[in-house]
Amino acid sequence: GTFDSRDKEIIRYRRTKEKIKDFKPLSLEEYQPYDMTPLYDATIEMIEKIDGFIKKDDRAILVIMTDGFENASREGSDVKARKMIKQREEDGWVFIYLGSNQDAWGASAGLGLNKHGSNFTTSSSAKGIRSQMKSAGAMSSLFVSSSSEEYADTMSNYSLRAEASLDGDGVSLEELKEIKEKTKQSK
Repeated sequence: GTFDSRDKEIIRYRRTKEKIKDFKPLSLEEYQPYDMTPLYDATIEMIEKIDGFIKKDDRAILVIMTDGFENASREGSDVKARKMIKQREEDGWVFIYLGSNQDAWGASAGLGLNKHGSNFTTSSSAKGIRSQMKSAGAMSSLFVSSSSEEYADTMSNYSLRAEASLDGDGVSLEELKEIKEKTKQSK
């Protein structure tokens, strides 16, 4: 979903219930955010949307990409969003926060996403956006092919590396798999 504060509908849905393995790249027409940033409303609405079609023991991944800070939510609050995210994380969900031109660590803390491996900063340049998309794809692929514990350990170790930045070429699935193997070997 893409949020748009110009309309009554906070999020415009282009695709729903699509399995990661069947997901095709987004076109520019599908991914075009507008106006203000109703971050809490959008996050809460997306969680509720996923709740509507996920089974009890399924895992889910929700990638939040934004170039702005929360400034337009009408119904949701940081407290409600944090509570919902915490509960879903306990159920095995993963949340990734990709913030452009901001301190993603600080900004994502408002949503309770302040664990290593859950938030990253890039520039809002074309290269930065490509990096975000590549990295989100790699992280999603790793999520699908790993247990919850393996995923969390790998992402924590990735984010602790000095060169862990998505502002270059982003992170590839191969890099994440390499970190995953090193993490397994160190246990």
